[in-house]
Amino acid sequence: MNFNKDKLEGNWRQLKGRMRDVWGEMTEDEIERIGGSFDKLLGTLQKKYGKSKEEATEAVNDFLKKYDVPDMLDLEEEKSKEKEKH
Repeated sequence: MNFNKDKLEGNWRQLKGRMRDVWGEMTEDEIERIGGSFDKLLGTLQKKYGKSKEEATEAVNDFLKKYDVPDMLDLEEEKSKEKEKH
């Protein structure tokens, strides 16, 4: 799980440049405020593009897959499984 989290955080600089390509209406300030947070990205997409949480989640996961970053839902599932073990 830590490897995937590190991979996502390590790719944030590269990904934020690509976000403008995908979501052209998003401002630089909005991207900076997101700061690599999945929840903040979802909230911004919901507010700016009128997407439901499910639509925003799917859009973000598609974006992450396109740039070979692990699916955030998979990371959350792994986190839950780790908690259950302890």
